[in-house]
Amino acid sequence: MKNNLLNYGVTSFFEEKEVKANVARISFFSGHSYRIICANGEKEAVLKGSFKKECELSGSYPAVGDWVEFSLPQNSTVAVINFLYERKNKISRAILETGMEQIIASNIDTAFICMSLNKNFNLNRLSRYLFAIQNVNIVLLLTKSDLSENPEKAKSLIQNIYPKLEIFCISIYDPQTLDGIRKFFTKGKTCVVLGSSGVGKSSLINALMGEELLETKAINKKIDKGVHTTTSRQIISLGEELGVIIDTPGIKTLGIWDSDSGANSFEDVLELKENCLFRNCTHKNEKGCALLEAIDAGLLDKERYDAYMQLIFEDRIKLKRQNRQAKFLKRRAEKSKSAKRKFKEKRNIKQELAEFEGDLYE
Repeated sequence: MKNNLLNYGVTSFFEEKEVKANVARISFFSGHSYRIICANGEKEAVLKGSFKKECELSGSYPAVGDWVEFSLPQNSTVAVINFLYERKNKISRAILETGMEQIIASNIDTAFICMSLNKNFNLNRLSRYLFAIQNVNIVLLLTKSDLSENPEKAKSLIQNIYPKLEIFCISIYDPQTLDGIRKFFTKGKTCVVLGSSGVGKSSLINALMGEELLETKAINKKIDKGVHTTTSRQIISLGEELGVIIDTPGIKTLGIWDSDSGANSFEDVLELKENCLFRNCTHKNEKGCALLEAIDAGLLDKERYDAYMQLIFEDRIKLKRQNRQAKFLKRRAEKSKSAKRKFKEKRNIKQELAEFEGDLYE
């Protein structure tokens, strides 16, 4: 197996299992277009018809970071994806318009949440990301530190709320600020950059690569925000011994699909909840609610309480969405089976009729 596939994490994913020769990783996705990386390099790819039908019925299509099996038809340069391996983890969001799941990336070792030190700086946005990501090592990058008069003040503010969260203030114009995060880039490891449009995700990757690999645009000075540039998700190799990083489009709103239920994102709030007088406390107007008492006593910030209540509400909505999607997919699968059964019955009737007509002429 060539080193390029080893650097893409094949060993860490499959561990001691045997790796087939036709194994590949989804390296690019945009619309209906796929690219895969395999032992022989990168290839364009499409989904096999029967496998695509399976994806439709399950509601889960291959995403960037997935490991798959493929075949290469004779005299063709386009690979055909026919199998998806079970994911180690994934980062998803709920599409607000439809309520359906969109997988942003999968099989991740480290997720970099990028938040720039200008008008993008928002504690509620950060709590939403931390709430929505689970089973992945999370690192916060406070980008564009050159635009802030006191970046360490912003870092301390966040560190007081999330003492276990690793935080780095970085600027692409000061290469030394990137030295602290280089420890995450090792052979076979996969990182992903997440954040709003214009926070410097593509600029960061360019700085790590040492070349202008990805297109970037200058800040819109009128609104003090970056400009949306990346429109697709793709894996980029940082070098033979440095693993890979996934670049993603800017996320305007991270709708809750998966969540940690506050275990890491609202650890302080969950500790206070333990002191509520009633186990089924809704934390809205009950007497003996520890959260409301903490707000009155100045021990819990009202904005943090509001953020927690909003995300818990969305988490409940998410469960309803998932149940609705599961029922919809089940009905669709049953319809598909019914259609196949009817087709088979119709074919059998035609065959019996043909045999009957054949007997008439004997």
